[in-house]
Amino acid sequence: MRAPALGGDASGVDGAPVRILDAYPARALNDPGSPAEVVVELSSQAPAVVEVQVALLDLGQVVSTSRRTIEVGPGTTVATLAVAVPPEDPRGYAVRVVARWPADGASSPNCGASSPADGASSLARTASASASSASSPAGGTPSSAGQATATTALLAASHWRLLPRYGFLSDFAPAAGGAADDPVGLLARFHVTAVQFYDWMYRHYRFLPPEDAVAGEDEVFVDAMDREVSLRTVRRRVRECHERGMAAIAYGAVYGPEPEFILERPDWLLYDAAGAPMHLIDRFYITDLRPGGWREHILGEFESAVAEVGFDGIHMDQYGFPKLAYDSAGVSVDVSAEFGGLIDEAAARVAAAREGAAVIFNTVNDWPLDRVARSDQAAIYIEVWSPHDTYRDLVMLVRRARELSGRQAILAAYLRPFHEPGEAAEWSLRYATAVINAAGGHHLILGEGDAVLREPYYPDHGRLSEQGRAATRRYYDHTAAYAHYLHAQDLRPVERYYATGVNTALNLSGAPASVFPEAGKVWLAIARRSGQIVVNLVNLTALEDDLWDAPRPAPRRLSGLRLECEPFLRPDRVTWTSPDDAGSLGSTLEAQVAPDGRVTIELPDLELWQTVVIEHS
Repeated sequence: MRAPALGGDASGVDGAPVRILDAYPARALNDPGSPAEVVVELSSQAPAVVEVQVALLDLGQVVSTSRRTIEVGPGTTVATLAVAVPPEDPRGYAVRVVARWPADGASSPNCGASSPADGASSLARTASASASSASSPAGGTPSSAGQATATTALLAASHWRLLPRYGFLSDFAPAAGGAADDPVGLLARFHVTAVQFYDWMYRHYRFLPPEDAVAGEDEVFVDAMDREVSLRTVRRRVRECHERGMAAIAYGAVYGPEPEFILERPDWLLYDAAGAPMHLIDRFYITDLRPGGWREHILGEFESAVAEVGFDGIHMDQYGFPKLAYDSAGVSVDVSAEFGGLIDEAAARVAAAREGAAVIFNTVNDWPLDRVARSDQAAIYIEVWSPHDTYRDLVMLVRRARELSGRQAILAAYLRPFHEPGEAAEWSLRYATAVINAAGGHHLILGEGDAVLREPYYPDHGRLSEQGRAATRRYYDHTAAYAHYLHAQDLRPVERYYATGVNTALNLSGAPASVFPEAGKVWLAIARRSGQIVVNLVNLTALEDDLWDAPRPAPRRLSGLRLECEPFLRPDRVTWTSPDDAGSLGSTLEAQVAPDGRVTIELPDLELWQTVVIEHS
């Protein structure tokens, strides 16, 4: 598919002589302290000279800018601007793009000039000028002056493990490698920093196919599920991920060899109490992970994927069973006892094969988190299943994973509503995105460009509508721009001690509230670090149940909300933003301080999700 102009927050007044079709970083993840590139797609009805300005913002404050004067149109023009990225690691920034053109369309104060990143002092002037200008022109001719605006986000980190925004690819057919097909480019616009290559390999016991199983210059083979896979397409996708600042992670189950291989090696198998080999759907067998033949074999496959294909790590899958089994000698085996050592050994071997390579292990339904939380994983990854059915369960899983491991947490929470794509399914995605990220976690759900996972077999996925793509883009821009205020490890959740019940330190007035995500209430997620309190409000008042894997209605818009604080802090600045508010970059709210020190903050209307950052002394 050709990457469409998603334009989540791009201004586009019909009839305007110049429009911003889209704006996005050239790379999903950028190096802290180095220049990054922002791509701006412009459409013009006639030739014009346009000054394009890009600004990075943190809590609404400009921290870096760049500007460039270019000649455009008629038609579409793509401009790339380099902008300096501050050295903080990791960090996310909101990005504001402004395109201005003069009245005659042929001259500009900086006509012909092209300046890279300006200094910080000039950025403030740029911001002021933008704020005082009128918004996009309402129509006009090529001779009319005006401006167009767009917003996006930009991420910077020294390694993807610090911001593991996980996506997937599952189509490696020969035709999927054409020049017009760009699912990786679409994922980069959602700021996905690591991509799982699902079922890219020949077999579970042999990742790269034998020569006699490969046909043609596309290196086509048939995988274990009878799908055609092109190794050439796989390699191309890996290169595309690297070009866009994304890690390519190879799926590789810790067991699951097919019968033609493993039944000839009965000593490598695990057995049930009746003495039968254990398997999944008669095709993928459970092997003994203790040091020995199978373990050495599969670790060698992990190394080959990294060394020979160029992957940046291994997604180590397991099936969540068996918990206990028997080896070929009839000795009882505690399967979970072997996972931690296997993860550590795999991490060391892939890192030796490729600098920076790492592993992710599937802690299926939180099992066995206690035993693997401190092993050498890039992040804690949990595939969510019943009985973890509610939004409250999602929060618990994220918070527990972060606390036990000290690492970022990813939930693979598949949304079955996307079997019937539409508005209710897309609202289910936005509710889940808000809850998981407000809890501090990341969500594996997007892949193959604009696909949404609805089943654990990733080729079975749904698609976003055009409107859904734009809304999802806003939500993913928000989670990227505010990564430091959602996902940083120094944030500590405190809502259970601050709000509701007997707690009166910080509460919400104007709507029923809860410190747990409950149907019929606004969820108050409160985290703090030195000098800052971060309040996320997620509006669940339109829901009749707490199930995350269900079609959801549009939220009920709430007005007249206030945050009320006891006299325990002296606010210096309050910043508000919401992914429901197109173009939101961080607005300053007034904190009203009473003579007794109590603080009241009037909030804008709440649709689904707001983030409020209170900086205090």
